Amino acid sequence: DELLSERSNMPVGQVLVEVGEERFRQMETEALIDAAAQECLVIATGGGAVISATNREFMREQGLTVYLQLSVETAWLRIQEHVRHTGAVRPLVAGADGQQRLQDLYEARKAWYEQADVHLNTEILTPAKVASRIVATALAYGYLSSPSVPREVITQHLHTSTSQAIIEWGGLQHLPLTLRSYELQPRLFIVTDSEVGALYAQPLQEVLKDAGFVPHLFTVPAGESSKSFECFQQIIDWLVEQKAEAKEAIIALGGGVVGDLTGFVASCYLRGVPFIQVPTTLLAQVDSAIGGKTGINHPLGKNL
Repeated sequence: DELLSERSNMPVGQVLVEVGEERFRQMETEALIDAAAQECLVIATGGGAVISATNREFMREQGLTVYLQLSVETAWLRIQEHVRHTGAVRPLVAGADGQQRLQDLYEARKAWYEQADVHLNTEILTPAKVASRIVATALAYGYLSSPSVPREVITQHLHTSTSQAIIEWGGLQHLPLTLRSYELQPRLFIVTDSEVGALYAQPLQEVLKDAGFVPHLFTVPAGESSKSFECFQQIIDWLVEQKAEAKEAIIALGGGVVGDLTGFVASCYLRGVPFIQVPTTLLAQVDSAIGGKTGINHPLGKNL
């Protein structure tokens, strides 16, 4: 919208009124193509950009598409507030029946919005939270990887086995290839917490499914309190219910708490199953996820 306004030297709503919707959509496509020619860019399209099949195909080819979901009622309140504060013209939803017209537009476009790679319900999220989740998703899908930084594998030779630590940009995107190199079974069991899961669980599961894996997810409350016998028992019960087998791996997706708890589960279930750490905090990456340290807390002390 800003690019169209800049090129036309008038507010975007006025552009629509002046040139008509058909020409406006042509100008929108031109602006989209020009903007996408740049690198390292986030493009926020207008709500009607999805009307054009050309635009939809172009956006899919160019990068990650994100659908910011919002109820029509909330969208209408925000539009009214925006108009009051800026004096902006919204010709497609102007008039006494504006909310109904917005509802009609949404119903007409909904199927196209849902073709996006990622859906984020923004109803109760702050802009900062929305941005964090988009960044996390982009990282998981490999869009923010750095090809100039080489992948490094550090092998630890233990008494009866070996353990590898892999450092790379876009590691979640490449995780299926790493798992295949270990000849793991297709079924995987992911344990995460409520905060990390909100950011990374969906993209990780999608990446794994696309590669032919069958991921199952268990989420514990975020925080040190989850390193408990209660959470340990709940995860064991879940694995039993899922009929998890000895050669099926458990993945810890999270920081030190998730890694310690999940590692302890992996060491106990069926006398030990394959265990993969995907540490998401700096401390877990440089300390708790290295060396096989696992455990849960006891009422009388930590890591007992």
